[in-house]
Amino acid sequence: QSWNRGGKPIKKPEQLDKECQDNLVDILRHAIHCGVNHIETALMYGCSEMQIGLALKVLFDEGVCRREDLIIQTKGPISSSTSKSDFKSMIIQQLKTLG
Repeated sequence: QSWNRGGKPIKKPEQLDKECQDNLVDILRHAIHCGVNHIETALMYGCSEMQIGLALKVLFDEGVCRREDLIIQTKGPISSSTSKSDFKSMIIQQLKTLG
């Protein structure tokens, strides 16, 4: 769902397809069970930061893992015209989106 296949951009959790989100929770649960501890996303991956943040909250609440057990990585675009304050604001917003 993150790429949204040409649909309108997903900006709110209510817009997520429940089946898709439940599938992501199951995939992350299985990956963590298999020993994966590095979760990676990016601003340009559609709504993946929101989806992963919501899925991880479910797993934290279920006791599947703890936040401190994972490396959660995101990234965003930067260019020579990006100011330090704009870049900082973007990163802070991304972290909020991840939860």
